[in-house]
Amino acid sequence: MVRSFVLKTFENLLIQRFIDPEDCQNEAPSVKEIFGFMCKYPQVIAFGYAVSPKRKDYRVSIEGIYVPQEKVTLQLKEDFIKFCQNADELLTEDKLYAWWD
Repeated sequence: MVRSFVLKTFENLLIQRFIDPEDCQNEAPSVKEIFGFMCKYPQVIAFGYAVSPKRKDYRVSIEGIYVPQEKVTLQLKEDFIKFCQNADELLTEDKLYAWWD
């Protein structure tokens, strides 16, 4: 199930240790780096998935971030492009969207 995370939810996942700050989705920035970017730009929304706690490989993973068009600023767009330069998919026209496979 794909789920989006706003800053406060993301912070709670970290505090309660449901997500590993050093984890990353392949070539994505680490969870800690994504959280830091979201602290600088709270309008950024992260999305990802959770593997059931009933499985040995239980985890919560962040696989992308986006910003709705109405919340994009010029500075955010510039920083977003730099931050997401290695994303497998990067869209910057109507909204900002980055996804790591």
